[in-house]
Amino acid sequence: MFLLTRVPVLIGIIIASMRPPNPNVAMLTPVRRVAERDDGFWYLHIAAHGYGRTLHGGVPEAHLKYSPWAFFPGWPMLLRGVHAVVPLRYPVLSLVVASVVGLGAVVAVYALAATYAGHDVARGATLLFAAWPASGLLDMPYSEGLFIAAAAASLALLHRRQWWWAGLAGAVATVTRPTGLAVVAAAAVAAVLEIRRRRSVVPLVAPLLAMTGMAGFLYYSWVRTGDALIWRRAENLWRQQLNFDVTLPHNWIRDFQAGGYHEARGIVQICGAIVLIAILVLVVRHRRELDWPLLAYLIVGLSFILGYSGVGPRPRFLFVLLPCFVWAAQWLSRRTTQVVAAISSLLLGVLTFLYLFAVVP
Repeated sequence: MFLLTRVPVLIGIIIASMRPPNPNVAMLTPVRRVAERDDGFWYLHIAAHGYGRTLHGGVPEAHLKYSPWAFFPGWPMLLRGVHAVVPLRYPVLSLVVASVVGLGAVVAVYALAATYAGHDVARGATLLFAAWPASGLLDMPYSEGLFIAAAAASLALLHRRQWWWAGLAGAVATVTRPTGLAVVAAAAVAAVLEIRRRRSVVPLVAPLLAMTGMAGFLYYSWVRTGDALIWRRAENLWRQQLNFDVTLPHNWIRDFQAGGYHEARGIVQICGAIVLIAILVLVVRHRRELDWPLLAYLIVGLSFILGYSGVGPRPRFLFVLLPCFVWAAQWLSRRTTQVVAAISSLLLGVLTFLYLFAVVP
């Protein structure tokens, strides 16, 4: 099933490769054009060279406007570890590892859905997840695959009350992306519920362990640069501030006025906003059926999506709202789930092309 959803991804990549490349990357090989696209460049840079001692330390001159400190180390640490064993060039290695980790993310989502709702729902949830328009990122050297695999595993282990393992998986999530705090929130809620039920403090291990990933990165940042929050300064270089900016509709209007691929980007975000509204409507409608740890994860995840100016409801960021795939498979009929997945697969090919050629999904 997962392999079938890779067909539109492959088609999107082939069509994008047939178009004349951007002059800025024309000198790169096709593999490097995919592997070093936007954030991919920074992950490979960190894997190969690590972090500098200043905000722009060690950054190539052509990229001095930004900083590697905006990116958490989980994914590049994995690449560096694999590279020590399999000495391929980083661009090639990153694509291979991303595909393997992406498959692991699919398996983890299946396990999450099966744990909460059984294998029939798990099959539907995995189909919706694999066909999601942004799932092409599972085959690219971004951190989504590792984060989703860790987050889904942690949420499933929380439900099984395997607190130590849930905390360790959560630590991988928090060292990979700041949205790992959603896993910490889920673990904290699960721990409180279990403490009230059984009067044991052991469940507190899960949220405490989960926090160690991010805490370790902050401590390393402080030792390396003297600024534990240098990653926030680096994110500001991309104009991504946690300020719950309400100018998103203005940005869409600006994209439409600019025309061309800016217009396509606006359309993608508006479609993402429609999907997000539909999710919220369904959540409110079925609120009495929701699991509290999953709801806590969703609330914190949404806070990152809606709170950061310059981010917005892109399919890439909605992709990590894992409980929604589980709930959708529960609430939709099998036939409706298949129809939604088929439509989503078509959009997957389109967004893969737009991502590689011009538009970040």
